[in-house]
Amino acid sequence: MKYHVENFVTDIDKDKTVRPFIDFSKQFENRIVESVMVSIYQMVEDGEKAIKLTQFKFLFERFSETNQMERMEIKKRKLDSLNALPLIGAGIITAIVTFGVISIVGDLVNVL
Repeated sequence: MKYHVENFVTDIDKDKTVRPFIDFSKQFENRIVESVMVSIYQMVEDGEKAIKLTQFKFLFERFSETNQMERMEIKKRKLDSLNALPLIGAGIITAIVTFGVISIVGDLVNVL
């Protein structure tokens, strides 16, 4: 990551367009990073107007919420896959108990 940040800073010094910001955002899987980087570029170009800061804050909060929701969804899917384990265990126990009962009944029938 350090390498990418250093290249990003170098590219900003060489190229004053939005291109270095977009190129840097392509290092990330999430496409919202591109929106955040374009917003940062606009803040750099337009100055630190209050409306730009508000837009950036909104965009960054949306990015944070989306990222958090994705993490929660991944965790939920992992935990949902664990729900089958107790059912499998209960099925095995039921089969063992059934086999045991049938064995006992079979032994009683053989004795009588």
